Amino acid sequence: MKSKKNLIFLTLITLSLILTSLNINFKKNITYAATTPGVSYRSHCQAVGWQPYVSNGTMSGTSGYSYRLEAFNLNLTNAASSDTITYRSYVNGTGWQGWKKNGAASGTSGEKKAITAVEIKLSGDIANNYDVYYQVHKASLGWTGWKKNGETAGSSNYTKQVEAIQIMLVSKGSEAPVNLTYFSTTPEATYDGHVQSIGWQNYAKYYAVSGTTGLNKRLEAYKIKTTNTYENFNVEYSSYVQGSGWSSYTSNDAISGTTGQSKAIYSIKVRLSGYRAALYNVYYRTYTEADGWDSWKKNDVPSGNAAAGKQIEAFQVVIYKNTTPAPSSEIPVTYTSPVKIKYKTHVQSYGWQAYATNTMTSGTIGKAKRLEALNIKIEGASQSELGIKYRTHVQSYGWMDWKSNGALSGTTGVGKRLEAIRISLTGTLANNFDLYYRTYVQTYGWTGWAKNGEISGSVGMSKRMEAIQIDLIPKGASAPGSTENAYYSYVTNGIDVSKWQGTINWAAVKQSGVQFAMVRVSYSTTLDSMYPSNINGATSAGIPVGVYCYSIATNTTEAINEATTLVNAVKGYNVKYPLVLDMEDAYYQGSLSTPERTAIIKAFRNVVESNGYKFMLYANMNWLNNYIDLTGIGSTDIWLARYRDVELGFDNESDTGSAKIKFSPDIVKMWQYSSTGSVDGITGNVDMNLGYKNW
Repeated sequence: MKSKKNLIFLTLITLSLILTSLNINFKKNITYAATTPGVSYRSHCQAVGWQPYVSNGTMSGTSGYSYRLEAFNLNLTNAASSDTITYRSYVNGTGWQGWKKNGAASGTSGEKKAITAVEIKLSGDIANNYDVYYQVHKASLGWTGWKKNGETAGSSNYTKQVEAIQIMLVSKGSEAPVNLTYFSTTPEATYDGHVQSIGWQNYAKYYAVSGTTGLNKRLEAYKIKTTNTYENFNVEYSSYVQGSGWSSYTSNDAISGTTGQSKAIYSIKVRLSGYRAALYNVYYRTYTEADGWDSWKKNDVPSGNAAAGKQIEAFQVVIYKNTTPAPSSEIPVTYTSPVKIKYKTHVQSYGWQAYATNTMTSGTIGKAKRLEALNIKIEGASQSELGIKYRTHVQSYGWMDWKSNGALSGTTGVGKRLEAIRISLTGTLANNFDLYYRTYVQTYGWTGWAKNGEISGSVGMSKRMEAIQIDLIPKGASAPGSTENAYYSYVTNGIDVSKWQGTINWAAVKQSGVQFAMVRVSYSTTLDSMYPSNINGATSAGIPVGVYCYSIATNTTEAINEATTLVNAVKGYNVKYPLVLDMEDAYYQGSLSTPERTAIIKAFRNVVESNGYKFMLYANMNWLNNYIDLTGIGSTDIWLARYRDVELGFDNESDTGSAKIKFSPDIVKMWQYSSTGSVDGITGNVDMNLGYKNW
């Protein structure tokens, strides 16, 4: 026996020496499971308690509630038993705690103390193959950036509380997680419900209802997906099923619930996973026959009433950026397909076209045919829930009145082109959507996408609209395309000057971006001493000019004398812009009757136009509203002086702004918006203007 024992001992020693000489390292040849190692973790949050486990970069904690994160724990998944993840937290008022590992809680519970920093590291063979990355979300600071392998995330000397955390393993040599950035397009949830005696319905999205309301039919199963695949982003969901309780989470269009078992769903939870999910919220709500629509829930909060055993019959899901407010609590429309916007156009030579829907083209391209009229309506919702209004800018007429819900806007039978359009949503659900539209404009082609009442097309350029596209999308979702150059307009920057500006360096004025100048020639019949040098200087610098007379006329004879003085003074000069009557003098003209002021304007205008010049009237808002009869003087271009309260001009509505205008804004061809402007080449203040017409 002794000799056998010695032989065995010698054999073991020999084998050990052989293995050593071969440099075989048992530790380095540990075989991991076929699946990739990962990390799961959960948080204990103020007012919430312990949350469910999440994994691999998904946010744990809360965002937007100002709830402190009080404790957390971690576990490795699919790792060797010899591998360890250790972690510690800095607790406000306590300091750094001892290191914890493999599922033990770090932090506190029941003490109302916030964690302000964390450190996490790996040990064992896994540390040779993986890095552990983590970042925290701090109150008022947001995400603080990724740290790794024992570095401090957060701050031990700064008291801002941690509210959420993300943790993930990354293979050695792989790129680190990027700082959180939004996807170029907001992920879109689509979802389908399996309904008692009906079965699976069509996929719904854009706040559409999946299921039924008012039919007392239970929702038995459902599935959710995103319309596109997004890296580090997914939708997960769980159901409380009659007789079974909460199901495991599923994702990627897998079924949650049951089919063929006649079992109701009493509650659902939906959450986002992946580390970029921290930038978004998933909102959802459910409908029960007894209680109607539940309030919107988000990010794994149960919707429904499992305790009372009330069957869910319908549901909605939508994904928002985390900066977007929650959806409206209004009762939704009851449809199972996306809401549709329908529109048709009346085209030169062809007449009315068939209805188009959601981004389809209505009109023609490449045929030089003008749009003359259109109508727009929404299907899938009542007008009180979701309606539409629109107005068009028509050749010769300007902006037409608002029309709504299928009414005609524009003209037919008179050969007038549509030039621009504005479209807005109405109704209780209007704030849940964005309405985008673009137009095909003569010479320019497709404009960029306008939205929610903005102008699309062109104004002041005599360009026809030839086609239109309209799209209705969830609030906050990305535009269908570029929003640049949504409309074209003739808008130029100008100034008006007199002797009070002194000697002007017109070359410097030109370099500053000024595109036209209005020069005072006369105060009544007294000539401005600087008008010759101002006209010559501006035109030599390449700045087109117009001229004006500050009027104090109290009768038609004086008006004729003022106009004659102005006309004679500018003969021989290159004046491209109008000759203007400036009517604003309260001392001389304020006490006149409106008919007297009207007669003065008409007399002045007659002299200007009979000498081959263009005429324009300058006045402020108050005078145009209350002292001048615009109807009595006939069609007249207006130079409006207005420095406050309301932005006026070619694109404004008569019912917008705190100062109401009693005339069509389309007659405003020039707007003096400031008397305290500053322009290179001019000493002191100068009046600033915008021009809306190409003279």
